[in-house]
Formats: sequence, C-alpha cells, structure tokens
Amino acid sequence: MAPTRVLVVDDNILFRWNLMEALSKQDLEIVEEASNGYEGAEKALALRPDVVLSDLHMPGSDGIAATQLLQQKAPEIKVLILTVSDKDESLLAALNSGARGYLLKNESIDMIAKAINYVALGGIVISPSMANKLHVDFGSPTPAIGDSTTTDAPEAAVEESKSTPPLWKPLRLLMKTPRRRRRQRS
Repeated sequence: MAPTRVLVVDDNILFRWNLMEALSKQDLEIVEEASNGYEGAEKALALRPDVVLSDLHMPGSDGIAATQLLQQKAPEIKVLILTVSDKDESLLAALNSGARGYLLKNESIDMIAKAINYVALGGIVISPSMANKLHVDFGSPTPAIGDSTTTDAPEAAVEESKSTPPLWKPLRLLMKTPRRRRRQRS
C-alpha cells in the first residue's frame, strides 16, 4: 500500500518544517507545504493529497475557510485540523466545516501520523481531551485515540447514541469501517 500523501498547512514556518521532518519518518509522503488556508487549499486542489493537515488560526485565510472550500471543490481530500485551540467553538466550527479530525498540537508525532492514516481511510479522530469535552457537552461516549478505553488505536469512533443531537450525526462511525476499506484496497 502506498504511503498516505499529506499537505501540511501552518503559518509557523519552524513548526511546519519540524512537523514535516518528523512525519516524513512515519511512512507518510509529504507532498507540499503552505503557510495559510488559501495557499493550502490552492495547493491541495492542484496536488490532490489524501489528507491536508492544517492549523486552524492563520493570518489571511484560516483552516475553516480552507476546509469549506475543499469540501465544495474536492470532497475526497480529507482535512485534519492540528491546532493549539482547545475551545469547544473551534472544534465544532472545524467539524461543521467538514474537517475529518481535530488534534491538539501537544499530541505525539506517532499519534498524529496514525490519525493522518486513519483519516485517509475515512475515519474521524479527535484529541482525547477534546473528545472528553464533547462527552460532557453531549452526554454520549466518545472513545478517542490514546484513550485507555480503546484497544486498537487509532480506531477512534463516536458510538451511536439515541441522545446524540443532529449536529453530531456526521461523526457517527463504526470502528470497523476503515479496516474494511483497507482490506478492499489490498
């Protein structure tokens, strides 16, 4: 199986370069980099990576605007947000714009790489601390990568719940879905 193709979007050049260096050692193909959402969306449309790993807040055009644009023009390109923002509003805005995941920048490189591959296969990932916030907000279980209750990380999923509000419906995903897709590709 070919490595997942990734475009990295972050306005902090030092962070971006270090991240690309670390991810390139994780069996991922870094196809390009960008410093803001508009540039990232433009490059993503031209290069068609599997996943765009994007910061949320950047000067000029942010990760939300870029995600919305990519959802309209190339919904097959998945967006994974990597940010310092642990605000509920930021998480919900990212997910509502079409992002397939939301990770905090304090996650390990290994976890970020696993999340990228998982998102490329159709999964949805959320940093454990953010998933816990959703659990408190919505009152439904939210196992996540790195959560001690999951046994096969990064297969994070949001379990079906009768009390799940409509906003959460796009995030329902059975844990075996990406495994099935992986088997079908082989």
